[in-house]
Amino acid sequence: MTHDRSSRLIIVFVVFLVLLNFPVLSIFDQPVFQTKTPALYFYLFFIWLLLIVVVGLIVRNKKQ
Repeated sequence: MTHDRSSRLIIVFVVFLVLLNFPVLSIFDQPVFQTKTPALYFYLFFIWLLLIVVVGLIVRNKKQ
């Protein structure tokens, strides 16, 4: 049962590692809005929040 949870956490780690790697980050390194704030900041905070939620759901799921 914990093996399934561990494999899911490893998959989540690899997916988020790819999302936080250079080629993907360079896509969002462009100014948006009138204040010239890079979209990279919003992307990083969104990915960080998504990582916390996904890991929390995997760890909290007690059926497995």
